[in-house]
Amino acid sequence: MPPVRSAAGLFSPLDEELALLPGEYSPLLHQRLVQTGTQAPSFARAAALFTTHTGTPASEATVRRYTERAGATLLKGERSAEAGVGEPPPRLYASVDGAMVPLVGGRWPETPSTRQWWAGELLHDLKHRGPDRLLRSLAGWAATGAGKPVGEAAEATLGYFESRKDLLDYPKLRAAGWPIGTGAIESANKLVGEERLKGPGMHWGEEHVNPMLALRNAQCSNRWDEAWARVQLSDKEAGHTAVGMIP
Repeated sequence: MPPVRSAAGLFSPLDEELALLPGEYSPLLHQRLVQTGTQAPSFARAAALFTTHTGTPASEATVRRYTERAGATLLKGERSAEAGVGEPPPRLYASVDGAMVPLVGGRWPETPSTRQWWAGELLHDLKHRGPDRLLRSLAGWAATGAGKPVGEAAEATLGYFESRKDLLDYPKLRAAGWPIGTGAIESANKLVGEERLKGPGMHWGEEHVNPMLALRNAQCSNRWDEAWARVQLSDKEAGHTAVGMIP
């Protein structure tokens, strides 16, 4: 029998042709698996829902592995200027607050938060005249209380606010139509972060918190399609290939 001609030069690998991501699921099932792991209250519940709705078996460990990997990929892409897919919205609102997250080992660290220092008329001045009076007041406390706990606290707070002076220019922000309250971020803490990360008995590995938040932000902001495109692009650029497929 004559030798059979190699097909290597005629056909591209099937996983590249089908744009498969790493793992045993088809692209659509892969996306639905991660989406369910992001939206469901726990990975165990996500596995049950995914199996029920797709007829495809998936264990809690599988959902966890796929979801955490996709979140890490998305987070890495968001931090890279080269990974932009789609245009950003024309207007972004940023606010800073913190939420406590239970980690493995019994620790409860807080996500980055902003100290609030309001006292009497200073709140009115901040809203209508900006931060100058607040900064002068803190500088005075720091000087008169030098060497004492109150002075040290005032000096530390002064340094914190001075580095964020532009963010405290509330008259300018209000004139531009930006909100100055924390209602939006307080709501996001509860509905985006805590709803998924603070379930009964949950304790997260610290390296998995931000990836899950990246997925939750995409899901709750109705930007899932764009986020998933980033996951696909990042995996493709990394040269990952699938090892099998469940249609």
